[in-house]
Amino acid sequence: MSETSSSFRQQILETKLPFEQKDQQQDFQEIDQVIKKQFEEQFKMVSQQLENTKDMLIQGQQKVQYDSVWTLVVLDTEENSLYTVKRFYIAEEKKEREKIISQQMLNLAKKEGQSLKDCYDPKSNLKTIIQYYDEFLMYPNYYIIMENCPYNLKQFMDNPNCQLEPGFKNYQLISFAHRIISALNQISNQNNKQTNSKKYTLKNRQIESILVDNLNQIKLCDFQSVEDFINEISHKPEEQNFYYPPECGRSDTSKDCLESLKADSWTFGIYFYLLAGGSEADCYQIRNSGYKKLYALDDNLNSILSKILCLNWQQRLSTKDIQAEFENLLKQYEQIKDQFADQVYQRFEYYKTNNKQLAYRYITICTQILPDDEKYIYQQGFIQDDLKLYEEAIQSFEKCIKLSKQKGKNDKIDNYYYNLAIAQKNQKLLDEAINSYLSAIKIDSKKAIYHYKLGIAYVENGDLQKGIKSFTTCQELDKEKKYHCHYNIGLAHSEKGEWDKAIKEFSLHIKDIAADSEKHECYYNMGNACYEKRQYEKAIQNYREAIQRYQDPKYYYNLGMALMLNKVIFEAISEFENCRYRLQDKNTLHPVYEQLAICYKKDKQFHKAIELYKLCIELDKNEYSYLIDLGVVYEENQDYAEAIKTYGLYLDKYPQDKSIQRKQKNAENKLNKIKRCFFW
Repeated sequence: MSETSSSFRQQILETKLPFEQKDQQQDFQEIDQVIKKQFEEQFKMVSQQLENTKDMLIQGQQKVQYDSVWTLVVLDTEENSLYTVKRFYIAEEKKEREKIISQQMLNLAKKEGQSLKDCYDPKSNLKTIIQYYDEFLMYPNYYIIMENCPYNLKQFMDNPNCQLEPGFKNYQLISFAHRIISALNQISNQNNKQTNSKKYTLKNRQIESILVDNLNQIKLCDFQSVEDFINEISHKPEEQNFYYPPECGRSDTSKDCLESLKADSWTFGIYFYLLAGGSEADCYQIRNSGYKKLYALDDNLNSILSKILCLNWQQRLSTKDIQAEFENLLKQYEQIKDQFADQVYQRFEYYKTNNKQLAYRYITICTQILPDDEKYIYQQGFIQDDLKLYEEAIQSFEKCIKLSKQKGKNDKIDNYYYNLAIAQKNQKLLDEAINSYLSAIKIDSKKAIYHYKLGIAYVENGDLQKGIKSFTTCQELDKEKKYHCHYNIGLAHSEKGEWDKAIKEFSLHIKDIAADSEKHECYYNMGNACYEKRQYEKAIQNYREAIQRYQDPKYYYNLGMALMLNKVIFEAISEFENCRYRLQDKNTLHPVYEQLAICYKKDKQFHKAIELYKLCIELDKNEYSYLIDLGVVYEENQDYAEAIKTYGLYLDKYPQDKSIQRKQKNAENKLNKIKRCFFW
């Protein structure tokens, strides 16, 4: 999603927010245009998700000062996308439990947003700083929207189901370390260039504050100004936090130490130590008494780490020295990259069927080692699609196409277009998917599967005639009848209301299928076509054929409808009860209850009909027509008092409905007539 199209502040909610003083409200409006106009529907969904969904994925459950990092689904106007969100609680309680916006907390939140904007460099090839998108206020919280990162680094490394084998885990560890230290040096370089602007350093010095994106690459997202860092350390010594070097907070600490950001070197060393298997207890011991050898690491890495976690800040390696050390380590892999990538790929092949998440970790290492290898990128796209990482899969297949064109190879490019189309369709990008299928067909028009998938995309996109044409072409090419063309042509004719043509195609499909167990959907849809033609006996026959092969609740429901319209009420009740018994989601039962109530009403079993309509009302309180139906049953059961009461409940919602007013009046007249008869 582009930065320009991702703005969450297209139109903003007009609301009165409690401020400490009137001039603060004016000041806030000038700082950020947060309270102007009514939200668009998209933003309402975002705010509802933020405020009401309490079971969102929270990154590490961490709360540092006033913020925590969340992942949530944001429904964009153009696509469904995931973003990472930082939330800042900006309310404070005054007298009599009145909550107002704290200007101090609001400023802290705005500082966070500004630091992300300043630190992110769109021109950098590193892409290790998380991308900022937008920020907004929704009282009592302030939100910052960033690119999606589904894990923090600790979650990623500690996942018991995705542990790499030792030799490969060592490479991932070094690779992550190199990206972290490179990002810190990127910030340092920006600091050196900005003589008059703010300089930045790490803010939340915890391993949970480093995120991992869907390409299994790390992203830094917590920064603060060096000035704020020095002030915080001066006033609030972090003696109990092992992420801070031992000199932080000491009265004799040289300001040069902090300004040269040797504190970042120490923090990086702790990150690496924990990622390599060190414990927090060991980290406290290092801070107090010096480096302790970690047996999970070789002598070379232990030697480097001892120089990073040096108690004397003047002897500690700088971030630039650390980067150079890790670049040398990566060069050792560079010398054997083809052989090493092949070894990693073998592990991917081993795990790709039974553990896709772990397999994905291996294939991403392959693409990191050899970023322009079509084979690895293609397999990465495949497993990304399997893991429903459709945006990433699209990027992988597009890169395959680009590389293939650059190399002048066309032997696989149609397959790349075909798999790109599948990912685009999964991402609901139907127009783009259709164009990709057409590109594949342009290269190789003899592959039936391309036409078949194109037909499905056309039908889903509403272009039924083109879909039928594509399925027909597939039929001509598909001599072995591997694909369900007749079935899909039948569905397309059904969508067009061409019931006779649909029945013909469904009948041909049933003849083509060898496996009897695969015919149930075809019988069901043929039953629907007969139902629409009011050929209820044929519909009943087809629904029974479907149920014989597979007991789907909707098959019983439609069979019940056909039996009811064919006036076989007793059997209709039995089939609706079968549907009721098999429905797992009890919240979807109200249509079944409604049809059962109609059947019992027709069968003069009014008490059962009344109970079922009450259940309908309980399950769907917004469907007021059930009150009318219930009132009618009460009348037929001569319970006029309850009928009057039920009609009254409906008229409370729709007081101008004259037809129900007349029904209520008729029930009152019938009740009065009974009373008069009783009196005489």
